[in-house]
Formats: sequence, structure tokens, C-alpha cells
Amino acid sequence: MFVLMDIEWVTNHIHHFSPTQAAALRVDDAWNAAERFYVRIRPRDKTFHIWSHMAYTGGQPSDFLFARGIFQALTDLKAWLRDDDTICFWERDSVNILKSSFNLILKEKVPQRIIVLSDYVFPFLTERKDAYQICKAMGNQASGPKHQAENDVRAIRKALACMRYPASLLGGAPPAVPDTGSVQLPFMADKAYFPYQSGVCNAVSHARDCGGLPPGVPLTGQPGPEYMFHDTPKPCPDCMRNDQPKSRREQNMEIINRSQYRFVYAESSGVFHRRDCGLVLSTASVIRGSHYYSTCEKTGRRPCRVCNPAAGHWYSPVHKSGKVLLPEVVSRSVTAAEQKALARFRKAQNERYARGHNAFESKTERDDFYTLTQPRFAFWAAAGYTNFHTRSCRKLQGLTNLEGFSRYRDAVKAGHTPCKYCKPTAKMDIVCPLPITSRERSDESVKDLQALCRQYHYPSAFENGEFSFSTPVGKWKIDTTAKPYVIYHINLVMTPQASSYHRQPRIFLSMLDCMAYIRRHDDELCERTIGSRQDPAACKAAGL
Repeated sequence: MFVLMDIEWVTNHIHHFSPTQAAALRVDDAWNAAERFYVRIRPRDKTFHIWSHMAYTGGQPSDFLFARGIFQALTDLKAWLRDDDTICFWERDSVNILKSSFNLILKEKVPQRIIVLSDYVFPFLTERKDAYQICKAMGNQASGPKHQAENDVRAIRKALACMRYPASLLGGAPPAVPDTGSVQLPFMADKAYFPYQSGVCNAVSHARDCGGLPPGVPLTGQPGPEYMFHDTPKPCPDCMRNDQPKSRREQNMEIINRSQYRFVYAESSGVFHRRDCGLVLSTASVIRGSHYYSTCEKTGRRPCRVCNPAAGHWYSPVHKSGKVLLPEVVSRSVTAAEQKALARFRKAQNERYARGHNAFESKTERDDFYTLTQPRFAFWAAAGYTNFHTRSCRKLQGLTNLEGFSRYRDAVKAGHTPCKYCKPTAKMDIVCPLPITSRERSDESVKDLQALCRQYHYPSAFENGEFSFSTPVGKWKIDTTAKPYVIYHINLVMTPQASSYHRQPRIFLSMLDCMAYIRRHDDELCERTIGSRQDPAACKAAGL
């Protein structure tokens, strides 16, 4: 039997794809529906959380965040399909997505025959239309909205039924495209931009309706001008005059928003800007940045005269009296491990404030100093040496390119052996880490956590001083009545059936620090889980 299928997908900034939903409709030769299949698919990682993208039509962000993983979705689809089915897509790109997903995730090829309907039905059409427009032209409205996979396959079935297209013709090869002396394309998806070769070395990108397209030129499709952002197909100065700058600004804005830099600059420019300056958005060069004003100055660039970036230090400044401003954070009973963590934190801050940011002769010296004064490290090793040491070891003095470890077993796992002079042991492990970047914030509240959860599309609740929320891979609680704050967690990947929370052995000085840690923790867990798709059993256990 014939299976009408549609797959929606989203592409991230490096042009990787992630399917978001798939629908299939098994029909008979008269295009009558027999069986249906539909599944939403969880995005691979946060780079695909482009919730305004049409691929997420038909559901809220939370519907996709808590949907099945790609491995489980493809496994279910594979079980639903029959060996004698003929899979029918409306466009060729969807065929490529299905084949690539089977190959990358399931490590096998799609066993069924696959055809592209637009290669067959174009002789019946007077102009290029999608299935919804065909139904409307023939007086039979298809239900929307478009780009919801289940609606799209229904529209395809209704369009084929309205045209009374003979299903028997799909058993053979598609008809040839007539050669009329002009560019002829099969009836395919809404491709907006087509790069073509216009000489020996130069490539130019044109809009589909550009009058500069010469007849008889072979065309390949691209979904938008962002595909030609930094690449060789140059935009046509006539038809893409407005689209290319707009796409460039949107992509640069996304790059800056993802970074944490206070100051940014283009590689090809001699000026640096504040991160909210609009002048840097129009650049076609790579955008760089820094937390520090002095770092941008050392590149030889001058400050922008429009946004006037101001000098400032990344860490809190020293008071004019010379006393280091340390946060007063202890407002509850803390454990012995937490007391040690706070002591390490204060000592590290004192060392960094006393040394200053500009008191280094080289970048290596500065990096090594910051590694040594990271309070979450207990052991250190140098590049090119096998031994690892404690901070007080005299053999550590003078070594460069240092690497830190929180636990004894981490250092051993990295291939290092304990120093015979300082004799580090597992009893020196850091069991309660507190990063040097932590700081107390007086202007934050539970409303900030609620706003972040809305931004990340996490279901949340606040009751009796506990702020609880769920992510695709975990459940979390933040005790906002205790300071330093306490976090409780359930790992839904390793223990999906667990109902009791366990306490995180860390210190958090602010609620925003808590959320930053949780986001980083769950993003890394998602990446590790997705990376384990080589093992089908692990993927199935993780819901991928």
C-alpha cells in the first residue's frame, strides 16, 4: 500500500538538522485513509530551540521538550511501516531527512521504496502550488495550519483525491520534464534561493524569480539567504539586495546573544563595541569578544564612538579602603564541607584581587594563575609531566600549562600518577565545589526564576519557599529560604522511576547561579545521552 508521509525539521546555526515531528497516512489505491501514525520528536539540543520556526507548528515548546527522542521515534516508525509499503513524500528534502536519520540514528537504510510525488504530478498542474493550494483551487479546503505534519499528510491525500490521480502511475518511473528552452523545475518544496555557477570561479545566489537567471542553467535549492552568509555563493546585487543584510544582522544578533561577552568586535574591524551596539550587527566578518575592556584595547582596536564602551573589570572591584568586598553569604547552618568550600572561595578571591588582571607577563602565566586559584580544584598537573600535585607541593612551582582536577580519580583517569613528594590522596577530593565565578546578587527574586523557566519552556511551581520545575532530563527543586541556596534533583535519564530527590553537594550564592548550573548540567547530560546513540539499548533506556 501507499504511505503518505511528511517530516518537519529545524536547522541550527551550523546547518545541522533535527526532526521535530513526523506523520504517515496509509491509503489504498483510491486515496482512502486506512491507518495513521504521528509523533513529536524532542530536539537534539538547545541549539534547535528555535520555537518560532515553522517546524514546531501544532504544539507548545513544552510539547516538544517532553516528546520522544529521535531513536525511539524512528524505532516506532520502523515498526509501524510494512515491508510492501511505498513511502510517498511531496518533496525531495523530506526524503533526504528520513534517509539521513535512519542512517545516523538506526545505522541502517530505509527498506521501503520511496518516491517523490512532485516528480509525478507536475504535468497535471498549470503552476507550482502546494497541496493546500491545489485543494483550494479545486473547491475542497484542506484543514490547517500548514507545517503541522499530520495536517500536511491529510492535505496531500485530499489533493491527490481531488486530482483523481491514478495510483497505478506511481508504480513506475516519473514522467520526463519537458524541455522548453527555459529553466524547468519539478513541482517540489518552497525553495526560495538557488545558487548557480556563472563562470569558471564565481558563484552567485539568486532568488527564484530573479530575471538574471539565464535559461538552461542547472539549479540547486537553498532554503534561505543564511546559507550564503559566509560561503562562496555571493548574493545577487539585484534580487537579494534586502534579504542578505537582514539575514546577516539576525545571525550576528544570535551569535552575540549566545555569548557572555561584555564587549564585541568584528575580526575585520578596528573598533570594538558594547554587546548591545547595533553597528556591529551588519558585519560579514567573524564576531569576537571579551569580558574585559583592556583585552579589546590590547588587540589594537579603539572604542566605538557611538556606544562608548566603558572600562570595567569582570570581577567585583576592591573597595577604596583596600578591603576586598566579599559576599556575606552564611545565613544558615552549613556543613563542614560547605565551610571548607567557603574558605577556599574567600582565599581564591583574595589572591585574585591582590594580583590584579594586568599583572601578568603572558597569557600562559595568567591562565596558570587562574587555574591554581580555582577553588573547585584539589589537584594540578602540568602539560608534558605525568605526576599530579597538591597546591602546596614545591615541585608544582615553575610548571606551566596547568590542568586542575577536583577528584583524585579524575587525575588518575587522565593518565597522571600521584607525586611521591606531596603524596596526594582521595581524601583530599573536593566534595563540595564552589566556582570562583559565584557571587551573591541582591536584586534577584523568585520572579527571575519564573521568567527563566518561561524562557526555557520549563513547567514550574512555587510553594512553601520551594521553587520546583522540570526539564526534559530532570526534576529540580531550589530551596529559596536557605542561604546559601540548596538544590534537590531527580535524574530522569538514569532513574526515570525515582520519586525522591537527592541533595546536590554544592554551594550556590544566588538563585541565578542555581539556574545556570542546572542548565549546564542538563545540557551536558543531553549531549552525553545523544552521544550514546551508538548503543541502541542505552538510547532506548534514555527515551531517545
